[in-house]
Amino acid sequence: MVKPKFLIINEVDDTYHIMNSFREIEEYINLQYPENKTSHMSVSRRIKESDNKHYKYYDIIVKELIWDFNDLKN
Repeated sequence: MVKPKFLIINEVDDTYHIMNSFREIEEYINLQYPENKTSHMSVSRRIKESDNKHYKYYDIIVKELIWDFNDLKN
């Protein structure tokens, strides 16, 4: 089974992070925007409903990274 990772890009301070779970993303977003909190369920739903597996939350871009190591052979 492939475990997804998530690329988080903060456009305000030009930083990026790799995160392993929706809960990590939730915590990061809530630290950046304490007045506009989100939940891990909301993060999950928004990514799953996106055709391109990404979404933007104010100045934060969340992108799901999925790859299968079998695709890298040859």
